[in-house]
Amino acid sequence: MIYLELFWVFCRIGVVSFGGGYAMISLIRLEVLSRGWCLPHEFVDMVALSQMTPGPVALNTATYVGKVTAGIPGSLAATLGLIFPALCLTTLVIRFLTSVKQNRSAEPWIRGIRAAAVGLIGTAVIFFMENSLVEGELTIEWGRLIHPGSWKAPVFYWQGIVIFIIVLILKKKFNLKPFWLILLSLGLGAGLFSL
Repeated sequence: MIYLELFWVFCRIGVVSFGGGYAMISLIRLEVLSRGWCLPHEFVDMVALSQMTPGPVALNTATYVGKVTAGIPGSLAATLGLIFPALCLTTLVIRFLTSVKQNRSAEPWIRGIRAAAVGLIGTAVIFFMENSLVEGELTIEWGRLIHPGSWKAPVFYWQGIVIFIIVLILKKKFNLKPFWLILLSLGLGAGLFSL
């Protein structure tokens, strides 16, 4: 039954995901694409729309995947599957928070979780680069690094790089809100990619 499968898939993602929504994106992508629930470019569109709607990006993406896969009941199953582990884990953490705070032996575990979250966010960044700035995939193979003559340079979309640089500068220098940066990116994308 597709509803149980959606719940189970997103429940598993919710159990092992630490570091926020962007850390979950790579896990969601892997599960969704491996099951054929959507194509890679459709998933990129889902995440882009999820970023534009209120709420956490991973939760919005789960809801959107569930809706596309199995309608409104599917969106409910995916959403509940993703938040169920968080509700359970949060309840446990709140219950044992004081003992963990006083216990220094938990520090290595927390550092390990932080490092894993950075790696998961990094894979999401590479995935979005592959689908926004680069034609094809950014693959790094040891043989290509050892024998640089066999390496083929990726083809970059100059329009995406221009938008990336503009948004990066505006965010760092003027600390513009994401809402305005997304609107600006929509306009720039419509203009530059239509050239």
